[in-house]
Amino acid sequence: MAFQAAYFGFYGRTECVYEPAMTKAFLHGRTEAIRSTQLESVNFTKTFYSEASSSQKVAALRKACERHVKLTKECSQGLGQDRHLYAIYCLVQRQLQNKVESEPNGLTPPSPTTRTEPLYKVSKMPSIFTDSGWPLLGTSIISLSNCGNPALRLFGFGPVADGYGIGYIIKEDGISVCGSSKHLQTRRFLDTLQGYLLDMQRVLIQLHRSANQRPAPFVDHAGILRDSKTGRPIHGATSDSSDGEDEEFALPGYSFFDAGGVALLGRKKKSPFSNIGKVIPLAEY
Repeated sequence: MAFQAAYFGFYGRTECVYEPAMTKAFLHGRTEAIRSTQLESVNFTKTFYSEASSSQKVAALRKACERHVKLTKECSQGLGQDRHLYAIYCLVQRQLQNKVESEPNGLTPPSPTTRTEPLYKVSKMPSIFTDSGWPLLGTSIISLSNCGNPALRLFGFGPVADGYGIGYIIKEDGISVCGSSKHLQTRRFLDTLQGYLLDMQRVLIQLHRSANQRPAPFVDHAGILRDSKTGRPIHGATSDSSDGEDEEFALPGYSFFDAGGVALLGRKKKSPFSNIGKVIPLAEY
C-alpha cells in the first residue's frame, strides 16, 4: 500500500502492480502473480491524498491491507488467476499458429497417427484476450519483490520497461527498500515514499494520543501538583505554579507509547561511539 500511495502522490494516477506469491506448497510450484491494485487500494490512495480525517485514512488503509492479505493467501494456495489465464493464452496462440502453418491453401492435411489432437479447437482468439483490459493487466508499472532474509542489508529487483523495480526487506527496526528504473526519477520516487511513511507515522501517533489522553493533573492535600497517572509530583510544582510551565514527565513502562519513545520517532539514534575521535588501526591492537 505504501508503494501505491507513493506512486499516486508522485504521478497522480494508479497503475498496475505486480508482486510474486510463492506456490512452493505444490510440486514444481513457483510463483503466482499478485495484482495488488484492487478497488480497496485505489480507494485508499485517493482517501489519503484528500481532505479526509485521520481516522478515515487509517480505516481505508486497514481495508486495503486486509484485501491484499486475503489476495496473497489465495495466490499462494493456487487460487490466483494470472498464471492460469496466461497458460490458456499461450495454448490458444500456439494452436492458432499451428493452424496457419498447416493450412497454407485452406486445406487441412491428414494428421499423423502419432499426433495428439487438442481436446478443444479454436478458430479465433477468445474475446477475453482481445479486450482492452488484457494488455492493461499484463503491463506492470510497479514490479515488487520481498526478501524475507533480514540479514541482508539491501535486496534489488530488476525494473520493468516503463516502470520501477523495487526490492524490499521488512526488518525489526525498519524497512530496507531498493528501487531501480531505466529512465524514471527513482530518487524522487523514493523520497516520496519516505514522505508517505513519515506522514502515516504521524497520523497513527496522532490517533493513538487522541484515544489515550492523559487525565489532567491534580493537587493533593499538601498543595503539590501531581501527575494523575503516576501520582508523582510534576517538577515539585505547587498549586501556585503556572500551568504553562508544567511539562509532561515521561516514565518508562511496558508500552512503547508510555516509554517516552514517541518523541524519538524519526530521529537518528546517537551512536555510543560518537565522541571517539581517534581510529585505531588493526595493527595497533
